[in-house]
Amino acid sequence: MRFPFFLLPIFLLTACQRPAPSGPKVLLIGIDGCRPDALKLADTPNLDRLIAVGAFNPQAQTCARTVSGPSWMSILTGVWPNVHQVVDNSFEGYAQSNAPHFLTRIEQAHPEYRTASITEWAPLADLAKPGADLALAPESTTEVANQAISELNKNSPNVLFLHFDEVDHAGHAFGYGPEIPEYQRAIEEVDSELGRIFNVMDDLEDWLILATTDHGGTGTSHGQDIPLHRTVFLLASGNYDGGPKRWRRYAEVVDIVPTILRHLQIPLSPDWGMSGVSLGMSAPSFPAPPPEPFIQSFENSSATIEMLPVLNGDYYLSKTEITWDVFDLFFLRSPNEIEVDGVSGPSKSVFPVDRGYGHDGHPALGMTLNSALHFCEWLSEKTGRKYRLPTEAEWAMAAKGAQHGWSLDNSGGKPHSGGELPVEKGGFYDIVGNLAEWAIDSEKQGIACGGSFLDETVSPDSRAQYDISWQARDPQWPKSSWWMSDCGWVGIRVLCEVP
Repeated sequence: MRFPFFLLPIFLLTACQRPAPSGPKVLLIGIDGCRPDALKLADTPNLDRLIAVGAFNPQAQTCARTVSGPSWMSILTGVWPNVHQVVDNSFEGYAQSNAPHFLTRIEQAHPEYRTASITEWAPLADLAKPGADLALAPESTTEVANQAISELNKNSPNVLFLHFDEVDHAGHAFGYGPEIPEYQRAIEEVDSELGRIFNVMDDLEDWLILATTDHGGTGTSHGQDIPLHRTVFLLASGNYDGGPKRWRRYAEVVDIVPTILRHLQIPLSPDWGMSGVSLGMSAPSFPAPPPEPFIQSFENSSATIEMLPVLNGDYYLSKTEITWDVFDLFFLRSPNEIEVDGVSGPSKSVFPVDRGYGHDGHPALGMTLNSALHFCEWLSEKTGRKYRLPTEAEWAMAAKGAQHGWSLDNSGGKPHSGGELPVEKGGFYDIVGNLAEWAIDSEKQGIACGGSFLDETVSPDSRAQYDISWQARDPQWPKSSWWMSDCGWVGIRVLCEVP
């Protein structure tokens, strides 16, 4: 089975002086044993920069024999084990003539290109030597980064393959999975070293950057043909030639080599018997730098909304859930501002809309999707900025790694004002828990994200889909069902687009 792959443009990195580049560039990053679900929850600002505006597929597939030897050979040759004949970590039986390393194919097509392989796992260095101008096997993640920085500064290579083994070591020692602190820290340490490497790269307008892993794992092992072992991630920079801004295809690790060769303008011969296909990527384009935070104020009101930019995204998100102070400006407009008929505008409720939880400074709750959408329209008209609900993906990017949330265990059965729990790494309060937050899913329907104070567990993966039970009471009492619902655990966090 093959899974969707989404493409968007990539970002610009800064650099220092070095030899002038010549020809297209490729950086392939291998993070051994890195499960996609753990990567999504780790604090990885450097990879996040790629994920936010690049291409990320957390459901790509590697070979059925989920050990490093056959998996890495499939990644580095573009063919499955039935062709390259590597079935374990001994590499015995490798059919090199039928499945040469991608650096060998590049050397044959463009001997003038500088190629380098810097891999923490020594066998990968040996396999690269026939085609690489440089093949090193440093003994640590930091040394891989040091050697990569040295190579970039001295030689400005056309093709650079980096392999990091620290995450797999942590998996074998402590366990694979996002619930293992040591495993998460290993991912974060690799990301930190990647940040050092990115800081010395330049001329990225012609770089293709790809990252992947060879397998997942459960417990302290891997090797089975099961989803948690076989499902991997693919991350890439670049645009789809001639296609829409977002392009969907299915991805497997054998697609990496054809993608690299296409970027380097090396024709794929049918005689090579490639198992994969090119993902159709070309040179990246670059977004503007992230904007600064701002505070949205309102005429004749002390109510405000503090807006924060989402990491390297092109949008802001409110720091806290929208409070009654702000929502009342919309919900309690005077009759001369809107026709109050229960449809064009909300009719007066005979039941306290805050349900007795508190009003000023407390998060607004219980609004329908219709009400949330109209609030954003009103806010846009009122301020001259473009406000809307976030998509589910935009909300998830802001919520990544969130750890502090009001749930059934700690909330006392009620929602809380923003700022009582520690702030999340993105600068947001209560993005998980407290109130589930309206977003728009891939089907253009409303979905409540993050869980609420009534849920036993809350996380960035918590979701609730609207059903009729959210409107349990007689629609004429005690509120307008068009505007307020009986789900007193739903709120909103607004998105503002960057002009």
